[in-house]
Amino acid sequence: MRPSPLRVLRAAAVLFLTALLFGMTTGSAGAHGGGLEPSPSVPRVLAVDPPVAGLTVTVIEMGARLRIVNDTPDAVQVIPAGTTLGLEPVVPPGATARWDDPRIDAAAASRPDEGTRRWAIPLQVDGATVIVRGEQVWPPAPPAGLWWLATAITVVVSAVGTAAVTRRPAALATAAITSLVLGAHLIHVLGAALVPEDQTYVVVVLGAAGIGLGAWLAAATGVLLAVIDPAAPGRSSGIPR
Repeated sequence: MRPSPLRVLRAAAVLFLTALLFGMTTGSAGAHGGGLEPSPSVPRVLAVDPPVAGLTVTVIEMGARLRIVNDTPDAVQVIPAGTTLGLEPVVPPGATARWDDPRIDAAAASRPDEGTRRWAIPLQVDGATVIVRGEQVWPPAPPAGLWWLATAITVVVSAVGTAAVTRRPAALATAAITSLVLGAHLIHVLGAALVPEDQTYVVVVLGAAGIGLGAWLAAATGVLLAVIDPAAPGRSSGIPR
């Protein structure tokens, strides 16, 4: 007896969901420490030396950039790391600026034995030099149990997905797991897109999702096909003539 087209589609959907879950469960265990990009370290500002009334420098976007709030009566210039002005801003009085400083990128290039590395960014304020002093910190690695859990989930999903080709309960279980992982991935992307301060939300979502947009649609379609019962009343068990 030849299988019905719907059964073939469901089997293909289950195999696809297994492959999709394998990638999503192994790829979602990484932490994001710098904006939307994964990073093992984060910067933090220690002091503005000497202090300037009305001048505030903070780390934003989980370490991706710095922000200057200039409530002083003078313009504040971030002195470039080299001889050529790059992305370092000049902040007028009453304005706010955000930038990614190469001195922080250099400090984060490698982890020192002591686990922290100091950095300094000079500013020009009313003809005087002011130093923003900070450090790059490498937090402890996530517990190894999280990685073992991700590996165990991958193994279970692969086993369930393989059985789901011929067993409907396993197909339903694969669809349920896919729905949970898909929901978690959606929440992750939509939440992470809230991190950048001065960018359009929809643009950030599209950029962060990337090919995940196609994966979301494919996963939803696969769940539907996996849930449909080809043996349900009113459905043909053979190929239509």
